[in-house]
Amino acid sequence: MAQIIHTHLMDREAPMDPDEQAQVYNGLDCCITHEVYSGLKKSADETSDAIYRLSFALQIPTIEASLRGMAVDLVYRDKLLAQNRKDSFIIESHFNKLCSLGLSGLFNYRSPKQLKDLFYSDAFLACTPIKKRNQKGQYILSVDEKALLQCKLHLTAQPFVNHILALRSMKKETDFLETPLTPDKRFPTSYNVVGTNSGRMSSAASDFGEGTNAQNIKRELKRIIVADEGMKLGNVDLAQADSRNFGANCWTHLGPTHGWDFAGKYLDACESGDLHTTVAKMVWPTELPWGTLSDREIAEGTIFYKEDSYRQVSKKTGHGTNYYGKPPQVSLETMIPIAMVKEFQERYFNNFPCIPALQQWAINELRLGCLTNLFNRRRYFYGRSTDKNVQNEAIAFLGQSCTADQVNYGMLNVWALNRVQILAQVHDSLFFQFPEKDEDEIMPLIAEAMTIRLLLLNDREFIVPVDLETGWNWGKYNDKSSRGKLNPDGMKSWSDHDTRSRTVSKPGSRFTVKNLLKHRV
Repeated sequence: MAQIIHTHLMDREAPMDPDEQAQVYNGLDCCITHEVYSGLKKSADETSDAIYRLSFALQIPTIEASLRGMAVDLVYRDKLLAQNRKDSFIIESHFNKLCSLGLSGLFNYRSPKQLKDLFYSDAFLACTPIKKRNQKGQYILSVDEKALLQCKLHLTAQPFVNHILALRSMKKETDFLETPLTPDKRFPTSYNVVGTNSGRMSSAASDFGEGTNAQNIKRELKRIIVADEGMKLGNVDLAQADSRNFGANCWTHLGPTHGWDFAGKYLDACESGDLHTTVAKMVWPTELPWGTLSDREIAEGTIFYKEDSYRQVSKKTGHGTNYYGKPPQVSLETMIPIAMVKEFQERYFNNFPCIPALQQWAINELRLGCLTNLFNRRRYFYGRSTDKNVQNEAIAFLGQSCTADQVNYGMLNVWALNRVQILAQVHDSLFFQFPEKDEDEIMPLIAEAMTIRLLLLNDREFIVPVDLETGWNWGKYNDKSSRGKLNPDGMKSWSDHDTRSRTVSKPGSRFTVKNLLKHRV
């Protein structure tokens, strides 16, 4: 029974009944939270209040998604898990053999200390020491993924790095496949709608320790997530959102001072069709036989470096360059030689001078301590405005935060339709399921709900277009043999109708309705 407890008069050292102790704890928890909110509310303005209301409204659809969870194909999951364990054992055996033959003894790839000895102390490898700042502010030797990629530049270290990164990747896959499920064998995810500074949500396991982060699942592992019986999965993705939003920022912040032609060149390229093909054509105007085939076929079909086509290089280096990545940093992220990155950036900036101009604008704004995006989301930066990392974060915020807000507002629109069950939000996309019989009616409604319209300066209309997919599992559609793997029920691009039917029992398809019902308790 509820009662009034005067906590300021209580003897904190006196023993307390467990029920009374619980009431005091919960009461103080609520009261202190309310006091904090009341204090913060006084300092709120129209900008911060709008973002607060958005975050508050997102609680309902995210809690619904967390409680609903996603159905799992247990048969296919167990097959993947068994194969993963087998492959891990083989690769670890090869790594041990490599160490015993090429070095003085065995090394435990799970031990950071032993890996530091392997790469930095062993005379045979003798990699350049890579140091990073730890939580105490000290620079210490690092063997994280980026450090190992730098070690990989040493020829003798390459086979060791390849084995270790493969084993780490498989460990993550195994951990995901072994994720505890709910009692009814579903995969839940708990969302934090204010989990990042950019407005993006973060996700983790539920409060009961079930499920895990559903926003960074590898495509090949997503196949274990399936639609419930009678339902079909849908996915709506914002097309080239970060790039388009970066272009919209160029238009907004540079147009009044630099002219609209100058400010709009990158946004024009984004809206001209395939951005990365357009960039490749502008950066390499004479190096490729443009016009002999479709420009995209030429850009995708011509190798620039190793396995990367001109289009892929434009995509990888373009993103890094937009966010103020210098040649050494972009080279490390893309594994493209520094000299090639430098040449790309020189040509890129020559074609899109608005990009370095926007970067400099953001750095200048940092002196005020904050930036505000196109959706009126304000972020404060507490580091030094001259710090390269702070500058990188600020420039990235301009595009990434707009993408986050577009997805968040779109998610609320989709939820308000009350026609689908939201399953997950993945940074720039929304994943859901719906009654299969209503597909042709529902998918256009989803496309419209996720299309967020803005009117920029000088009356320029701006939207980020959406791509739609449907299927019965979250993996990528494939109806032909690809390394022995078939997935006819996977996610396939949707335009106006999907002629497929859900497979029940076909060679190469590991999902059956019978198996799903059998394993759902």
